[in-house]
Amino acid sequence: IVLYGAEDCIENTEGYEVSKNAPGLLLIGGNGGGEAIAFDLAKQEKPVVIVPFVPLDRSEITEVAITFEGFLNRQHSWYD
Repeated sequence: IVLYGAEDCIENTEGYEVSKNAPGLLLIGGNGGGEAIAFDLAKQEKPVVIVPFVPLDRSEITEVAITFEGFLNRQHSWYD
């Protein structure tokens, strides 16, 4: 996975027209397999989700963790 720096989060979220295509998401990285990693700001919990870059659409979202810490723990467990 690749996590973006703060400026890249904003730039990529705007560049992929997230407000038009998948409102409420904040892109924070990519998994190297064509999927964006994002926070779903439309939900109160702000879970970490993955969504294909193409098509970037809310109907394609898969929630992967309720918290960012949970997301990091899940990534770590894949490589143990």
